Amino acid sequence: MNPDLSVYESHEITEQIETLLSQEFSVYDTDVHVEPAAIPEDEIWENVYKKLYKDEKIILSKIPDYEDLLADNFTLIDDDGKTYSKEEMTSRKKHCMSNFDDFQMTSISQKTKLITYTLGHKSHTSIWRRKEEWHLIFHQITPISDNSNIEAKD
Repeated sequence: MNPDLSVYESHEITEQIETLLSQEFSVYDTDVHVEPAAIPEDEIWENVYKKLYKDEKIILSKIPDYEDLLADNFTLIDDDGKTYSKEEMTSRKKHCMSNFDDFQMTSISQKTKLITYTLGHKSHTSIWRRKEEWHLIFHQITPISDNSNIEAKD
């Protein structure tokens, strides 16, 4: 069983197997059990961290074929608050330096990761989702304001 299958999906698959056995082979007394597979090496936290770190750099630099890392429903919110789709993002000529700082990964689930880092005076936030492969589904760039000019009010 794929480790990404939910309990609902695994039950649905067992029902499909039981239906196939009864319709194709006249086997009616079946008891199918689905056990989760071991997590593949490429899904261990440290390996995912390294992969997404590298993939963020590829996307920022727009290295050829970087668009394959973007989900079809990808959304970018840039530092001006403008929203871009995958097609709009890939048609932009603008690329960024990829020497980011403070790269952090938070596991939302086994197949969803939140990535944050700073680049220049901007905070970057990404959401990556895995089906068979990891794809970037959301990225937001937020300017980091200089709070030194803000006066405390009573």
